Amino acid sequence: MAAIDGQVLVLNRLWQPVNICGVRRALTLLFTGHAEVVHTDAEKNFYTFDAEGWLAQSENYEGPFAIRTVSQTFRAPTVVVLNTYDKLPK
Repeated sequence: MAAIDGQVLVLNRLWQPVNICGVRRALTLLFTGHAEVVHTDAEKNFYTFDAEGWLAQSENYEGPFAIRTVSQTFRAPTVVVLNTYDKLPK
């Protein structure tokens, strides 16, 4: 399965899970400024990245979640947090 066809956990701004969406939708939310990527490092620390920061952080990533474009390769997000949505799903 291609990385672009994967699934992403969506958290509200209170960091509560509200949905699961596709990588394409998550990238749309990221690049339009509605969400940030949540990433953990080896020490289990959480970091959030906007679109520019995420591209810089995961630049030239080579792994199972790599997305390749004409000009660069970066990692597909697995968790995003919405910037303004604070409601809970019914």
